Parts: sequence; structure tokens; C-alpha cells
Amino acid sequence: MCRQQNPNLSQLAVERSVLTAVVSAVAILAGVAQASADARPILVVRPAVVIPGAAAVVMVSKIEAASVEVRVGGTRWRPLVRNSAGWRGLLPGPTLRGVYTVELRSRGKVYRADAWLLRVLARRTLARPSFDVPKAVAAWWAQTVPRPRSRLVAIRRWPLPAGDRRDPRLHRLFVIAYSPIGDRTAAHRLGIWITAFRNGYSGRWRLLEATVQPPGPWRRRPHPSKPVA
Repeated sequence: MCRQQNPNLSQLAVERSVLTAVVSAVAILAGVAQASADARPILVVRPAVVIPGAAAVVMVSKIEAASVEVRVGGTRWRPLVRNSAGWRGLLPGPTLRGVYTVELRSRGKVYRADAWLLRVLARRTLARPSFDVPKAVAAWWAQTVPRPRSRLVAIRRWPLPAGDRRDPRLHRLFVIAYSPIGDRTAAHRLGIWITAFRNGYSGRWRLLEATVQPPGPWRRRPHPSKPVA
């Protein structure tokens, strides 16, 4: 003889199953939300542009962690200090002009974003003319900056120096030859290194600096050459 199942017990079992499913779903969603929040921290650098050697303040929020570290251009990691708004610290400014990536690290994970950049520029650099291609920067310099007016004679791509901490996607280095307009004497030609840069990954190219020697931490030359522009 079959026993008749108690309808109250069946209803209770269904309710328990639904409750278990809801609790599991909430836990999963909470974990996803936490992971999503940690995957997209907010980082702000102030000021957005510093002169060579000057420090900047970095502020980080939207990340839950026991500790957060930051570094510029692949240098050593520096710990940030927690405050009521998140995390805060100082970024020591590099002495070489250019644009450097900023990275975060927490719980063994490294965070990066295209907008996280430290710009080390001379004053009024961003007011210079901009161009679609980096070679145009060198041509503009040869035709505009020297006195008397000059013309570009030759241009060649030059590799960025080993140990350069700047983002290579945002910089181009050229060595050029130029001479005064109307003077075609080879002995009167002059040479200079032109560094072009972009303010961001989709930005236009501008003059970063012009130097009489290749800029950067080259071997046998402990200090970068002084820019002439």
C-alpha cells in the first residue's frame, strides 16, 4: 500500500530548494561584483603634467585590498597609503622628458590602463604644433626653429636607448641633417636628434626635444644631453 505524501512536507522541500538557489546566486553575484570592482580601479595623477624631476600625487579608488603598490615606467614598486577616499602616494618624477606608464599591483595582480600615464614635459610643450606622423615633427623643426631658416636634408629613424623607461609606443627618435636654405655645401650641414611624442595612444605627434646628442641613459654618458628645444 502506497503512503500518501504529506503536501506540507513537499512544499517545505521546494521552499528550501528555492532558498538554497537564491543564496547561491547572491553569493555568485557578490563575487562577480567584487571581482568587477577590483578589475577596474580608478587612478588619477595630479598634476597631469610635471616638469622633469618633479613629483606627482597618485590617488587610487574603487579597489578593495589590504595593500596597493604603484610604479612608473617599470621601476620599483612603491606602497600607497590608505585614506578615507582610497589610496594615495607620491610618484617621483623622472628626469628624462617623455610619457611614462603607471601600473598598480595588489594581491599579486597588476592593473594597467591606457589612460594611466605620467607626463614629464617642459613648460608649453603641449602648445607646440601637432602632426599626423612623427617624421613631420622633424621636418617642422628643421624649417622653423634654426636661424637662419633651414631645410631638412636627411632623416633617419634612431633607436630609443637601452634602459629607456618611456613608453616606446608614444615616442620616436630621429637623427636629421639640415642646412641653411640656399646653401647646398655639404660642409655646412648640421645634425641633431629630434624626439617626437604623443600625449596619448591616439594622439597627434609633437616635438618633445631636440638634442645635440642622443637623449637618454646611453652607456658611457651618465647624464642625458641638455635639450636645445
